[in-house]
Amino acid sequence: MKTDTEWLLCDFHVHTNMSDGHLPLGEVVDLFGKHGVDVVSITDHIVDRRTLEQRKRNGEPLGAITEDEFQDYLKRLWREQKRAWME
Repeated sequence: MKTDTEWLLCDFHVHTNMSDGHLPLGEVVDLFGKHGVDVVSITDHIVDRRTLEQRKRNGEPLGAITEDEFQDYLKRLWREQKRAWME
């Protein structure tokens, strides 16, 4: 007997411009949604104060969310998750 199989299209490693990606969070969500992706895991980098200071001393690009920005970052993720679910 033939059965229909449902598939989920997923990407479990996506960065936004809040760390070292190129697109803002909302655009990332919209891009994947428009292309029928069911699940997206945002995996932006987060650095602690020690790593942040070390990168600054070495003149390296930050490419990550700092501890001070983390709570706001979580709020933005939740807002985008809710928006994506509704759309």
